[in-house]
Amino acid sequence: MNANRSFTSIAFTARMEIHSRGKVRTKRMKIKSLSDEKSIAEFINAEDAGVKYLKLGKELWIYSPEEEETIKISGHMHKEGMNRRK
Repeated sequence: MNANRSFTSIAFTARMEIHSRGKVRTKRMKIKSLSDEKSIAEFINAEDAGVKYLKLGKELWIYSPEEEETIKISGHMHKEGMNRRK
């Protein structure tokens, strides 16, 4: 069982439902990981298409195609929600 908990690499698609104020929003993403230290998630739902999160060790980066910008997320922001304000 312990051997099944570790992996060399993994890739999968995921769906996340966000329940807020009586509404449900669905986010879909493709995730690839080489270890618990290196992974990337790319949103594929229409609203967030192309937004990518990159984890390298304890660092987290976000790329927004709308702004064509890459931003390093501060440590205290890791626990914040993913809601995009418009």
